[in-house]
Amino acid sequence: MSLDSDDAYVGKDFHSGGAEFCSLAAEYEEGGGCHPTVEIGAEGDDIAATDQIKNVRQQKVGVPTLSDWRWNEQAGTFMVFTTGRISGCSPSKKNHGYARYDGDSWEVQYLESGCPKLFQGVQAMAPLDLGDGTFKIQFGNPDESDGKLGSNLPFLGPKRIIYGHPARSGDPDVMEFEDWDAVEDARDLIFLWPDGTVFDVTAEGYIDDFVLLTPTFDVEHQIQFVVLTDGSKIPFTSVAILKNR
Repeated sequence: MSLDSDDAYVGKDFHSGGAEFCSLAAEYEEGGGCHPTVEIGAEGDDIAATDQIKNVRQQKVGVPTLSDWRWNEQAGTFMVFTTGRISGCSPSKKNHGYARYDGDSWEVQYLESGCPKLFQGVQAMAPLDLGDGTFKIQFGNPDESDGKLGSNLPFLGPKRIIYGHPARSGDPDVMEFEDWDAVEDARDLIFLWPDGTVFDVTAEGYIDDFVLLTPTFDVEHQIQFVVLTDGSKIPFTSVAILKNR
């Protein structure tokens, strides 16, 4: 779903009525001042239904943040989103679908077989603009469970990274699914504690809810918000700084 700002690019007022912010549950209901728009629905939905996809969640849009922190609704923009298990299309429980914005709505991308184009065996994909139309995506691989403890906290497995270059196929100005590295060719990420000690598989596996940013609009200064836990304690938020590219 999406909720557009009522004050255009200022981006501080998301209430279509007299109020300046959304505070009541009723305001998100139909007819309320903060009622969101369904952009991608699940299979069987009345609005924007998608074939073979039972749920759509945790979406991330490939916004060119090196030029502006706001999205200009450019046609060809990509989105990755969690789909869960899709029988007959992926053996993994955790997958991400792929959609492109056509200037008016989001179009989920499909193979000729009818299956959605999927990044298989991934969780919590987070893209980052690297400039000149290129992006990278970081994610967890939950199919690898080394280090997982017997708790109910989410375990995302080792963290990996892939790169996308729009000139690889099709339109050189549009990031298509085929422009990305294959998931099986993803590179490993290494996380360090402040004293330089490398995270073990348990500490890295429980990293969750991460987002990548370039706060100074400079790709040389990349930071990442991460949620950390030892697998038993309540997760807390911390910040990681990229040491090399």
